[in-house]
Amino acid sequence: MVFDSSVIISVGKWLDVNCENISGTSSDVKIKCFNSGNSVNGPMSSILYLARQSSRSKVTGLSPDEEAEIRQWLEFGLLISQCTNNLIRRSMLKTLNEFISSRTFLVGNRMTVADVLMYQVLFSCMVEMNYAEKEQLLHLGRWFNFIQNDEMVRQGNKLVHVGRPLF
Repeated sequence: MVFDSSVIISVGKWLDVNCENISGTSSDVKIKCFNSGNSVNGPMSSILYLARQSSRSKVTGLSPDEEAEIRQWLEFGLLISQCTNNLIRRSMLKTLNEFISSRTFLVGNRMTVADVLMYQVLFSCMVEMNYAEKEQLLHLGRWFNFIQNDEMVRQGNKLVHVGRPLF
């Protein structure tokens, strides 16, 4: 699982902002700012910059506490995307599964930029998992299925079947 600028572009599309000036891979993501001409570097800074440009309200939190939680989940998603060790990634997914067990969204009671980034990061992982692996992460599968059914989040990705096969 490798993080690249396509994840940032997908988040930017959900935020309904101009993504023409996004380039780079991994931690070298850059955005040329529209007003100043300066660049914003790095995935976290890029996501937060795009969120500030968005007309969607409060996608980075309604309060300082929510803002901190959203940043935490953005960082966690970026860590998952950069993790090359399958055992560590599996442990991170179990942590996420436990956290989401009693929640619909990662933060608060509405979709935020954290949910969108996490979906984009987990998409390839969920595609690669077999049903036995997905069954061990039932809460994560429920959350993922709910999030992927928003076409603005999915953006043309195929629907990932997270339940048992129907045959």
